[in-house]
Amino acid sequence: MYLTDLEKVLINLMLALVTSKSVLGGFSSSPKDITPHKTSSLSLRCEPDADGSGAILAIHIKKKEAAGDAGNSTSLSDHVMSQRGVGESFVRATITAGNKITVVPTLTRFQTEGTVTGSAYLMVTIQSPDIDSVGLYECQVTRLDDEGNVKVNTEVAEVLQEVELSLETLQTRVKTLESQLPTIKVIAEAMARTVQEAKSSNELLEKDVAALKKENQELSDVVTGLTNQIRELTSRVDKVYNGQAEVNLDAGHVTTNDYSKLTDIVQKNQAETESRKEELEKVKEKLEELESTRIHILEEQMQSLREREKNVEDLAVKTEFIVNASFEPRIKELEKVNWKELYDNLDDIENKMIPNMVLNISKAQEDITELQKSFKELPPQDSSLTPSVGNTTQQIPTTKEPPKFDGPACYVCGDNTTQKQCTSKTSQDSLVCPAGRPACMTDVYQNGVFRRIYRRCVTQEECQASPSKSNSQCKDDNFMDVKAMECHFCCTSQLCNDYIRPSRDLVS
Repeated sequence: MYLTDLEKVLINLMLALVTSKSVLGGFSSSPKDITPHKTSSLSLRCEPDADGSGAILAIHIKKKEAAGDAGNSTSLSDHVMSQRGVGESFVRATITAGNKITVVPTLTRFQTEGTVTGSAYLMVTIQSPDIDSVGLYECQVTRLDDEGNVKVNTEVAEVLQEVELSLETLQTRVKTLESQLPTIKVIAEAMARTVQEAKSSNELLEKDVAALKKENQELSDVVTGLTNQIRELTSRVDKVYNGQAEVNLDAGHVTTNDYSKLTDIVQKNQAETESRKEELEKVKEKLEELESTRIHILEEQMQSLREREKNVEDLAVKTEFIVNASFEPRIKELEKVNWKELYDNLDDIENKMIPNMVLNISKAQEDITELQKSFKELPPQDSSLTPSVGNTTQQIPTTKEPPKFDGPACYVCGDNTTQKQCTSKTSQDSLVCPAGRPACMTDVYQNGVFRRIYRRCVTQEECQASPSKSNSQCKDDNFMDVKAMECHFCCTSQLCNDYIRPSRDLVS
């Protein structure tokens, strides 16, 4: 099989794209650091070395995290790019001979300009760059040297964010944490209400203490008055006994020499004094009992207030511990993922494996063409060897169509029977489900601190029964909170179980 000159040039170009790497004249971004949704524009400018030999065939700028060869026709690179998702993020821009410029996707917010003649350059301006604009960009310059060989020079420029959170999976986790903020706010509001109730109870206790102090002061004044009266009576009695006082009777003035009448008066005063003393003792006992009761009640209320304050403090400490224990390990687990190695593997697939596959497919198509030409040159088939029924010739089938299967592909990782969890490396492993298991299932087990996730193919019966096995709160948008729960989510479309809870074709 012989190759034409054009085919040889294309093969040399593919090999150069895979193997050639050298330094450009200059590739930079302006500005180097952006604030998503606040920076007005981001410009990427690639200028080949003016002293480089040979004509420039093309200048290519691409985003390394989402690069692909998109075009009007379907190819393997198109399929890879569509699987990884383009959306409204910048993917690539290319200028070729004749200054023809293409940009993917074709949105007005991605503006390009440049030339491949004279002072060649290619510049891409991204209006209102978002979080997807942060990351690595690569410029490739394709030259044709004086000897007719194709060479590709590359250089990388990085656009940074003031606070680097450019990983898509980390963004998803952050959004999940933000969705759980209402639950935390409810807890904080309940704590604030408890503190306010404690303050109100404290104010009531302070009022009770003030009233007790006032009542105690009044009782003290009464006791002081009674004590003064007792002292006065005691003094009068002592004077009568000692013969130092005169007593006035109704019948007239009688001196202390009249002992019989004086004895009656003293006994009467003494009886009244004893009666007043008994009444005073009862009053004092009643006051002491009342004061002891009020103080005891006040101490109990103060102790209850202290216990409520301690409960509020314990609740705040537990809430902080649960939040830290739930969120920080998940973020640290994401930070441990070797994202650079993952993206490098994707780049190797795009830049090495896919071009080789395209080359092999081209060779296979040429072989098929040669075989078809050979079939045409064969002598015609003898009709006598073909059985006939009536006037209709029956063709004998020589091949059998392979059986078709319409089941979806699902993400499959972990094992819920052995509690082997999905990891960051296995969470994107996919599998075409067998005919008996045409649905995707995601199992979620959480105990209030940690979460275990499994993904698998299931039968239609398991899929239909999944809602009855799940907690009713699993359908709530904030089901991923600090509570211990078990949830099972089933969906029926292609790779639909990529998130924890499917966003489409969820069987409810």
